[in-house]
Amino acid sequence: MVYPTRRSMILALAGAPVAVALGVLAPGLWALGLAWALAAVALVLADAWLAASPGRLNLSLDLPESLGVGGAGEAVVTARFTGGARGGWSWPWASMIA
Repeated sequence: MVYPTRRSMILALAGAPVAVALGVLAPGLWALGLAWALAAVALVLADAWLAASPGRLNLSLDLPESLGVGGAGEAVVTARFTGGARGGWSWPWASMIA
């Protein structure tokens, strides 16, 4: 299931008043409003397709060997995605980051 982000919803909804204004002020440009809506949907679907699969998430937890009551310690949680994007494509510089 695709759950769009707040940013994508704001982007899609920002085009609605512009599309209405274009339809009223310049009726010949009504197709731009339709193009905006289709582009927003296409970008949300592309984002979902390129996102890493939750099943590829590996979590590791590093805890101190022992810790006294009231003592200070450090716990480190590491989250990594294995493999590339769902579509089989990854950024060219991804190997430099890892």
